[in-house]
Amino acid sequence: MRFGIAETQNDRIEAGKLIQNVFVDEMGFSRIGPDRFDDDAIFVTVRSDSDLIATIRIILDGPSGLPLDKYVNIDNIRRQSGRLAEVSRLACHSNHRNKLVTLKGAGFLKSMGRKMGATHFVCDALIELVPLYARVGFVAFGEPFIDISACKSGENIDKPNAQVMWAAVRSLKTWHRRFQQ
Repeated sequence: MRFGIAETQNDRIEAGKLIQNVFVDEMGFSRIGPDRFDDDAIFVTVRSDSDLIATIRIILDGPSGLPLDKYVNIDNIRRQSGRLAEVSRLACHSNHRNKLVTLKGAGFLKSMGRKMGATHFVCDALIELVPLYARVGFVAFGEPFIDISACKSGENIDKPNAQVMWAAVRSLKTWHRRFQQ
């Protein structure tokens, strides 16, 4: 596994296609697509040989805010952090979906956060992924909520399906053999 960033427009398009394949085609989330944050986002890429197997985007907080602002108030997190960045759209090809991609990726995410000047990461985690994010150092913030972008077309959601989580960049856990247990 090689971690990097999408350097070229073709790399960014490839990352967008993987996000589309995982969230829309595979999971049926019809409301996830390119948005106004994509142009300024950094897309982390994970490759096996030359194949893109996973991606996640990082967006630094700024005057336009963060995608998460659409669903919940994160002003308390902003007040407690120096420079906030949102990680979102973690997409992993089904043939490579296992915890090691995320666990090994936490170290790369930590180094990217430092390079970007971020002190804290925030994310909108699907309820079923909360334990995975917790393993790499994220903690829940507030109550679970309904994220309409993580709903299938025509689905009527009556219970929370997402949780805001946050972590200090310096506190992210890097991969170690103990994660394999």
